Amino acid sequence: PLSEQRPPNIVLILLESIGTKNTTLGDPALPSTPHLAALAERGLVVQDAWAVVPHTSKALVTTLCGTWPKMVSEIREAQIGGLTNRCLPELLGSLGYRTAFFQTARESFEYRAELTYRMGFDFFGARDKVRRTGFDKVNYFGIEDRAMIEPGLKWTDENIDRPFFATYLTLTSHHDYIVPEDFPKID
Repeated sequence: PLSEQRPPNIVLILLESIGTKNTTLGDPALPSTPHLAALAERGLVVQDAWAVVPHTSKALVTTLCGTWPKMVSEIREAQIGGLTNRCLPELLGSLGYRTAFFQTARESFEYRAELTYRMGFDFFGARDKVRRTGFDKVNYFGIEDRAMIEPGLKWTDENIDRPFFATYLTLTSHHDYIVPEDFPKID
């Protein structure tokens, strides 16, 4: 029976500032995200999703908490009492999941560490905690997304007896839109 099976590990990849139509998932003829397309073949893809506001921290609240963000610039959701309902990381944690959030933006950006803690994530990995050498700076507050891979894999290998929920928020596709030197360029 399904109830006797180990719960699946869940990896959620959130692309910063990019529409589906600009990915291989949205247009198979477009070779912009071939690795993401390969992962999607072995997983689930949310076909119809929209950010309720064009602001990352607020969109995270909607995506991970299933509620409207506070419609002010300040990230009040990161404050004590700022989230009024339980979020997905907390709910999965109550079912025995380990939970982690990874980004290559700096930890302090928009109180992201506090926000993810309030959502129920057990672990928060940011630019401040990863090896930076060998990775290009892609904008004014972070480094390229490949810097999340090693710490993410290390985290998933810890305590393998429990299922995990890992969320990765990309940054390379955010303003200033600087592509790492060794990435192939497509016009």
